Amino acid sequence: MPVKLLITGSVVYLVLANVSLIISVRIVFYNIVPKYNPIIFMQIGAIIEGLIFALIVGYKFNDIERKKRLAQIQLLNKSVEASELKVTALKAQMNPHFIFNVLNSINNFILKNEKELASDYLTKFAKLIRVTLKNSSQSTVSLKEELDTIRTYVNLEQLRIEDGFDLIINNNQNLDLNQIEIPPLSLQPYVENAIWHGLYSKEAEDKKIEISISSKLENTLNIIVKDNGIGREASSKLNLEVKKSFGTKITKERIKMIYPNSLVEIKDIYSSNNPSIVLGTKVSIIIHGLPNL
Repeated sequence: MPVKLLITGSVVYLVLANVSLIISVRIVFYNIVPKYNPIIFMQIGAIIEGLIFALIVGYKFNDIERKKRLAQIQLLNKSVEASELKVTALKAQMNPHFIFNVLNSINNFILKNEKELASDYLTKFAKLIRVTLKNSSQSTVSLKEELDTIRTYVNLEQLRIEDGFDLIINNNQNLDLNQIEIPPLSLQPYVENAIWHGLYSKEAEDKKIEISISSKLENTLNIIVKDNGIGREASSKLNLEVKKSFGTKITKERIKMIYPNSLVEIKDIYSSNNPSIVLGTKVSIIIHGLPNL
């Protein structure tokens, strides 16, 4: 529309300017005295063109204001959605089942008069609750803080798994984890799934979860959460009373809200020698758009 109006204004001005020129030529060559001064037509054309140009400017200004208001509404909606996701994520991570089991474990230590274990367990639980509540009000935390939270969470869960399990964190590229920002509790749901879907029913003693951090492309972070458990298919056949992947779904949405081009992929790991043998589960989290990588 603005382009058409601009062309129309220019055409009107050119037509009236030509009319003024034709009248002026008739005066010079044919001594014909017109009723109106030929300059008037050019002035009228300039006025019309000016009015159309002002109309275009006003239209563009209103369009910019409309888009600005629309952007503000979208931003507000995103903020509300983000707040809802934070609350939902907090509920999903710190579920009542986990809290009950931790408190029950502390109670058992007390009943057995294992005061030091009870005190240590309670201290770690209090630290996890404090960090979780603190981080729930923030859109991002450093990857170092996230991994510290994971270590505390794993320390609590290790006592509940028979024969325990190991947590291995690899940062082979020596990335500065303090400079990398991710949504809080981004890794906890995947670690929890690795524990209760993968390691819980495994009979072997070499149970482990491995978190590998790397950056293969500029501004891209690769986080791999891998376990050597029984795999998702075997876990689903056991009908374990483990909460569904609600937490992982919310976490994926929270990551994508901050880094839209991110990708989360979950798949079982099979033996290269025998594809029917499951070696565990692998979660690949690829976050694009990190400024400090």
